[in-house]
Amino acid sequence: MNNNAQVVKCYSINSGKRHDAMADVAKHISGLKSEFIYFLQEPSIKKDRVSGLPPKIQVLFASKAKVMTRAAISASKNINLWLDNRHSTPDLAACVWLTGARDKPKIYVASVYLDINDKKVIPEELGNLVAECSQKRIPLLLSIDSNSHSTLWGSETNNLRGDRLEEFIAANNMCIGNVGKAPTFVSSRYSTHIDITLVRDVNISDWKVEDVETLSDHKRIHFKLNLCKAPEVLKARNLNDADWAKFREQLESRKIVVHDIWTAQIIEMETRALIRDIDEALETACPSKLIKPSYQKPKYWNNEVAKARSDCRKAYKAYQKSDEKIRQMGGIPRNEKRVSKNFEIGQTNLLEKFLRRNFEYKRYG
Repeated sequence: MNNNAQVVKCYSINSGKRHDAMADVAKHISGLKSEFIYFLQEPSIKKDRVSGLPPKIQVLFASKAKVMTRAAISASKNINLWLDNRHSTPDLAACVWLTGARDKPKIYVASVYLDINDKKVIPEELGNLVAECSQKRIPLLLSIDSNSHSTLWGSETNNLRGDRLEEFIAANNMCIGNVGKAPTFVSSRYSTHIDITLVRDVNISDWKVEDVETLSDHKRIHFKLNLCKAPEVLKARNLNDADWAKFREQLESRKIVVHDIWTAQIIEMETRALIRDIDEALETACPSKLIKPSYQKPKYWNNEVAKARSDCRKAYKAYQKSDEKIRQMGGIPRNEKRVSKNFEIGQTNLLEKFLRRNFEYKRYG
């Protein structure tokens, strides 16, 4: 396992208990060449096994007599996953991932199905899992079929389930990984956004809804999980080139949701949503660009110094490869002296210019 640049591909889909949809998942998994984690909701279960998946992968879920399993996790063999039975239920597959990485040696990952008929919305086991990870400061990633609507993850309006889930997310300091406006559920009657990715202290990137046929009403979600921090990329905007008309137009098209009751959590969530929309509008009107690092040579550097350094390096390489007779020729000391002398002359000339510009200076000697 490479701790310097480990990126794990993650996928999530609700197969709707369809065998053909699971066959499509199996086909997709068979084509994956790198490490992966697959979050499954409503998989096709047959004889206490997720049907259709390739044999050389691991599949983890909790089963219970006479209760349908609606959450599971599949992963490549080299992913060190362990099902946590304390928090797992047929609707919640909670796993400990021992990553072996220095920055995050342990991560909890979970596939979650939130029953649309459950008025509590958040099951007790999910609340306990999130609370334990918060108390022990363990990174957490949840892939959820929420069966709820909220403008925070792309829906046009909120419903009561969405409001309660929003409050749960805010109270537990979690972040929504969803990016863009593409619906995650598309049927012949309507399309909506109900599949969400929640993270806390986990670095994910390139989150998207894939535009491919899945043989299910749900779309396949893909994102990357980065265990080690990537080098910082500096970006900046030139606001003088911004298209402010486009910025204003995108913000004015934003749909505002008026809640009957405004709690502290709802205000916090709506503030985050507003900031996110402003950032997206600004990125559209004035895209950020990479700042290329520049290197300026010292002012005393010139062609003479550069040639002397080149000659010194060549002589040193020859000295390293030479026998005792060539080593006694004294070429290295002469080159070193010439480089040192050129540096000294260049720095002295620079100092003289500074002194003449700022003081009454006269060179003696």
